[in-house]
Amino acid sequence: MRNKRLIILLSVLGGIAVLIIVMSAVFTVYHVEAHCLTPYSDQETVASISAEVAQAAEEEVKYQNIFLFDEEELLDRVNMKVLRAEAVDVECKFPNTVQVKYNLVSEDVQIKFGDKYLVAGSSGKIIISDDIDRTDVSAGIDYIDSLISVIPYASPENSSVGKYLYNDKSAYDLVALDLLIEYASSLVDKDTEEGVYLSSSYKSINLSDTRKVVVKMERGVTFELESRLSSRFDRDTESLKTAVREMISWYVSDETPEAYKESGTARVAYSDEFGKYAVFYTA
Repeated sequence: MRNKRLIILLSVLGGIAVLIIVMSAVFTVYHVEAHCLTPYSDQETVASISAEVAQAAEEEVKYQNIFLFDEEELLDRVNMKVLRAEAVDVECKFPNTVQVKYNLVSEDVQIKFGDKYLVAGSSGKIIISDDIDRTDVSAGIDYIDSLISVIPYASPENSSVGKYLYNDKSAYDLVALDLLIEYASSLVDKDTEEGVYLSSSYKSINLSDTRKVVVKMERGVTFELESRLSSRFDRDTESLKTAVREMISWYVSDETPEAYKESGTARVAYSDEFGKYAVFYTA
């Protein structure tokens, strides 16, 4: 009787051991994928960055149990190793595949920071730090024509490549840049159903005054986005979002004369008469 019980117990334990071994092999990470979430991106660039993301992620999780690896550590490793990617999510595809979802970090803005020049994506991730030829730099910050020059409200807290301009991702400068760049780039024209690539039209953005954001366009017109009376955009980002939307609508509208887009100043201010933000153009 005792032997029979012992045999049953050993059989159960043996079965559990075999099950653990089999399950461990089945749920070991062997495949790592990368998926870009950024719309309207150059596919060659996406393919190249995706390969870098997958490689960085592989070094962190390959051959680990799919249930046991640390997702936050994986995201941190990808962000540290791949400058042009911002890993935001991890999806486990059972039994043995991990997919890293990321946003593409483009060279969007240039910021003068003390005696340094920083190039960063709209998310604030620094891609280049003080690594630019400044031979012909004037008193301003228009040192790379293809990038958007930004005068920030607050001095960046970091200047190292791979870091973020500000430790707090809810910092006013990052929120404002996101609304002006990412938000504008993600809009879709209702008539053509195509993306509105407004961000490529920006020449400079001045965020130094939280009551008035000044945006100069490549074509010449300057927008002055004004906060409502006794209000500030850093405390009322919904108003800033509304003002940005009104600015975009005016700029891309077929009803707006082309000459207006090439010169003058367009105030984007709250109108008591209309009960909303509106554009007031001055030649």
